[in-house]
Amino acid sequence: MAHDTAEALPLPPLPDLSALAPSTAALVLRLNAIGAGEAPILASMYRHLGYWPGYLALAWAVLAPLDARAIIAAGQAAAREEARALGSLLPPQMPPPPAGVLPALGAFTSDAIGRMVPLCAILRRVSPGLRTAYASP
Repeated sequence: MAHDTAEALPLPPLPDLSALAPSTAALVLRLNAIGAGEAPILASMYRHLGYWPGYLALAWAVLAPLDARAIIAAGQAAAREEARALGSLLPPQMPPPPAGVLPALGAFTSDAIGRMVPLCAILRRVSPGLRTAYASP
């Protein structure tokens, strides 16, 4: 990676949704609904960005039209398919988890992580400082 972790600022504490201004909290929830199912996990990224409501508004301006045109859903489906294909190439490393773990793991990987990977890639692409600081090798 091109970034230097020594220069990175630490993340501020994760604010509770109720600690944000009502308009910011509403925007966090609207952004969180992009690409989500009926009962989405609240992505911590949007709460962290609650310190910078202007950036949240820009994120909404970028992501909402893509969501309306089903581009985000297509990106999420492509990312899931690629992950499945790559995962099938790996030898099993661990025994299967206990049955109760599978639903939680599935919800987290398919909802929270599965939808945030394409969204974060889009936001990195449209954020010039992030695009260069965290460029892939």
